[in-house]
Amino acid sequence: MKCLKGGLIAMMGFSVATSAMAQSITPTVVHTHYVSNVQAEIKNPAFHSLHLRMRQVLEQIAKELKSNKINQSQASNLQGKVKAVRIQEISWIKSSETRSLTSEQITQLNQQLDTIAAEL
Repeated sequence: MKCLKGGLIAMMGFSVATSAMAQSITPTVVHTHYVSNVQAEIKNPAFHSLHLRMRQVLEQIAKELKSNKINQSQASNLQGKVKAVRIQEISWIKSSETRSLTSEQITQLNQQLDTIAAEL
């Protein structure tokens, strides 16, 4: 009986100790920004720059919307155009045997992004 009481007390002590060690703070995600030395690890810099441009245009749309330079419907329209560029890119990649874009295709997609950026 003494052994049973001792075991129960030890188990209760252990459960209290482990619950005290549990952290109640939710971890936060830290976003890192583009670093120039990462460029050496990128297999296709033109492809990467295209994605950066898409992200920059979307960020600019959000910035313009927040500053009330454009309204929500204009922002949605522009975001839809950027999405169409991305869909075009994906369809070209899927139809390519090498699963990549040609320089002409990247140029065409960049021109479409230029047109969208000019509308801002």
